[in-house]
Amino acid sequence: MENIEKNILALTIVILTVYTLLKIVLNRDTGIDRYLLLSLYIIVLSLGLLRPDQQHFGETGLYNWNPIGFLSDIKGDTGSLIVMVINLIILMPMYFLLTYTNVFKTFITRLIAFEVFAFLIEFLQAQLNVGVFDLADIFLYNIGFFVGYFISLPFLKLLNRRSLKYHL
Repeated sequence: MENIEKNILALTIVILTVYTLLKIVLNRDTGIDRYLLLSLYIIVLSLGLLRPDQQHFGETGLYNWNPIGFLSDIKGDTGSLIVMVINLIILMPMYFLLTYTNVFKTFITRLIAFEVFAFLIEFLQAQLNVGVFDLADIFLYNIGFFVGYFISLPFLKLLNRRSLKYHL
């Protein structure tokens, strides 16, 4: 995509996301808004993790089977540390969004959906030659998912309580 197209897409995603989040805060959201938010999140993740125009990226199309390989990568390398932190953070909202949209009813089904998504993203990175299938990334994604789980619990309780109170 050209730069102007990327900017328009990014601006559209930001506007839709802010609009939907405001509706959630004001207790005016619908199921469609929830699905929209989850869809936008997955689109942004997919575009960000599968982008073919990555600059300064080393090897592509490879497989790294060391689940704690990031430990050796971050020794004295600030860039690898930043990538590690990003890998921890990017999938934190996943549990909240899967729960709030009520796509999957139980924790186990949400976890399975997350794992399938994480493995698929890593597999596609290697197959499309835009990155490496890296078990260390999947390990970091999982840590982020579980941190997101614990962070989202109080928010989900608050939203659920507010919704019950509003409907009574």
